[in-house]
Amino acid sequence: MTENHVVLRKDELKNEQELISTLIKRGNTELTPTFDKEGIRYPRVEEILKSGPNEVRLALKKLAKRGVLDARFVDRVLTCPNCSSPEVHNKYTCPKCSSFNVEYTQLLEHMKCGYMGSRDTFEKEITLVCPNCRTQLREEAFDYRVIGNCFQCEKCNYRFDKPDNLHICGKCGRKFSYQDAKYVKVFAYRITDKTLADLGKDHVILESIKEIFENIGCNVQLHAGIVGISGVEHHFDVLAEREKIRIVIDISIAGAKNDMISLLGKKVDVNPTEAIIIDLSKSDELSQLGKVYNITVFKVANKYDLAKHFSLLLKDIHSTETSLSLAQAALEQVKLPAKEFYEAERTVAKETIAETVEKAELEEKLDLLEKEEKILHDYLRILKEKKAIQEREEEVKAKHKALEKLGSQVEVTN
Repeated sequence: MTENHVVLRKDELKNEQELISTLIKRGNTELTPTFDKEGIRYPRVEEILKSGPNEVRLALKKLAKRGVLDARFVDRVLTCPNCSSPEVHNKYTCPKCSSFNVEYTQLLEHMKCGYMGSRDTFEKEITLVCPNCRTQLREEAFDYRVIGNCFQCEKCNYRFDKPDNLHICGKCGRKFSYQDAKYVKVFAYRITDKTLADLGKDHVILESIKEIFENIGCNVQLHAGIVGISGVEHHFDVLAEREKIRIVIDISIAGAKNDMISLLGKKVDVNPTEAIIIDLSKSDELSQLGKVYNITVFKVANKYDLAKHFSLLLKDIHSTETSLSLAQAALEQVKLPAKEFYEAERTVAKETIAETVEKAELEEKLDLLEKEEKILHDYLRILKEKKAIQEREEEVKAKHKALEKLGSQVEVTN
């Protein structure tokens, strides 16, 4: 196996882990298929993977083969060999001229003159009249008899017992026979108990984090939503708050870069005291990114590792709160000298302090601008990718509409 194949395999496994962990978090442990013009679909998985129906079906099939999912047969569906759409219509056609204009009818015989023909040729308003001798037929078995049933082509008048079947795709307009059709098995999927046990450890981690922060008097919410400066609500796996301290935490099972980018975007909008990712994977990618984006990354194999990581963090929090309290107390105890004696000294002091503060603020702003520049570059790249995807989707939709219109015109012509 080449190095490129190894990298692709790792990325694929990360995507699979991210998919399963997201489904577990949302409570979607069972996946039931739906059907529409686009194909056999699993909407929740399409939303997470940002992929189409065919790619999703292939991904689920692979996961079932590896034992991550249980597959249960639910149906077989006739699909188009061209676009895989299950929106397929059946047409009866004439074996002789292939026209759709065929009708199932009775064959009648006028017992007096011996004329035989389809029932519609005898029908005249509400009565039956022999088209050969113009005699009105009143009673079955006396005036006429039914000698059988058959199909009749109204285009070429050919009669036959069994029509040909032709399938027409409602999405792309492709016409095909039963030999060309795809008769596809359809499955419902369920996340296996073993998979739930392996990936469900993040729930144990969440409860442990909650307990740690509650023990120091924090108000803790799991799967909490916070409205940011932009007005958008962002969701975090853990939100811990106490007085002026706000800590947001997300768990990454797969160690995917997208987990870091997601938390970065939320952090910028929410501006917490501390942003943390609990990394349950074996990859070191998030640890390196965390240093760039100023996000704390804790590598955790089990709930007992949490105590080691959070002990230092809690000391920093306590130190920060203590410093704030002391500073507040000192400010409250300061007694300013009388204005008339120290006005000149206060002016000089203010100017000196202002220069010092201004210099520190400029350095801090420069540092922030450098970080924001990196963030903006990442967001610009993401926006370009999204725009390219949207343009591609619009192009595909336009082609679909053109094909549907062409299919309709072909059907009308036939």
